[in-house]
Amino acid sequence: MNQKGFTLVELLGVIIILGIISMIAIGSITSIFGQSHEKAYEAAESSMRDAATNLLTDCNSGFGDASLCTKYAIPKVNESIKIPLADLISGAYLNEVEDPTSDGNYCDTNASYVIVKQNTQANSYNFDLSYQACLSCAPYQTEGCSF
Repeated sequence: MNQKGFTLVELLGVIIILGIISMIAIGSITSIFGQSHEKAYEAAESSMRDAATNLLTDCNSGFGDASLCTKYAIPKVNESIKIPLADLISGAYLNEVEDPTSDGNYCDTNASYVIVKQNTQANSYNFDLSYQACLSCAPYQTEGCSF
């Protein structure tokens, strides 16, 4: 008798192999999503640093918003200033930062800020400034931020 079909052992073997392949695929996809969220936070931090640079450049050149420029002058050597995300948004230097891990929620505009420090003595046209963005979203906090 010539019967065509699969035995129970063969079917179980195929199911086990498919299970192993799906576990590997799910782990890889989860890792990719985690990396994309980290890159989104890093991009937001970069945008915050750029916005702070633009704010200080406008204020130093005399073209900035007077209400912001009176609050934020170029810091002296080895001193720092803190520019909150809320001020960067109100000055139209940056839009609200949407949290990439949650749909429709935004990062905390009062707890997020940029620290600007002048490192060495400079002339009136060139400044040696360093910028550190400190982003605060529900599941994410920039490491090493303190002011």
